[in-house]
Amino acid sequence: MVLVDGYNVIYKWPRLKKHMTRGDTDRARQLLLEDLEGLASLQRWRIECVFDGAGRAAVVGPLGSSSRSSSSDVDLGLNPSLAPFGKTTGRNTEADTYIEGRCAVAKNVTLGVTTSSLIVATDNSQIKLVASSSGALCMSSDRFVLELKAVKKGM
Repeated sequence: MVLVDGYNVIYKWPRLKKHMTRGDTDRARQLLLEDLEGLASLQRWRIECVFDGAGRAAVVGPLGSSSRSSSSDVDLGLNPSLAPFGKTTGRNTEADTYIEGRCAVAKNVTLGVTTSSLIVATDNSQIKLVASSSGALCMSSDRFVLELKAVKKGM
């Protein structure tokens, strides 16, 4: 599973950041989700892209929509039948809190041993600390954008 700090990645990619600068948040998120869909299908990764709360339960896009409200169902196995999705946290919940919660649950499975079954893409140092102690591989947003660009170029 790959947990993506959505806005963190958007602001590292000028192609998406320009939409944010213009105030078109929905377009920036939509483009990121489309790119994540290509990456998910190529790498056979299950991806959760999390955005800070905007008063709605999920972002509907090419990655599907999230009906989950709990972080207690972490699946660390590669299961291509599980659809990836974008998730907007609740109005008072930050993406950081959601990702940290998913990592805490994952730690029950990994016992803190590093595994390639959980990757966290962010530049947030607090999230990286929690993720690495949970056994996740951490990827900077810049590195993750390079992955997305490579997939986009290859498609």
